[in-house]
Amino acid sequence: MTCSGGHVTELDLSGNNLAGNLSFTHGTLSSLATLSLSGNALTGLDLSGMNALTVLYMNDNLISTIQNVPNLPFGVQIYNGSNNCFLRSSMDPTVADWLDAF
Repeated sequence: MTCSGGHVTELDLSGNNLAGNLSFTHGTLSSLATLSLSGNALTGLDLSGMNALTVLYMNDNLISTIQNVPNLPFGVQIYNGSNNCFLRSSMDPTVADWLDAF
């Protein structure tokens, strides 16, 4: 974890055996720029309120749906979502189109 000015700016939760849905909807990580979730067993992700997010690593999970990716299509500039189980039909079309761009 990296902090700057009293705010968390980088969070690495890779390989921590996290499972299920992960939600960041309370806005407590609104300054987070880099999020690493690789190598877990996550099945869903909600990124509401993470407006500073520019780097997202979520490869090697079981993620089928992503909700509320902030500032599409320009916010997240570095992304790795390989080796997941995306079900585009269950996602907002804007998020599905964003995934297709990578």
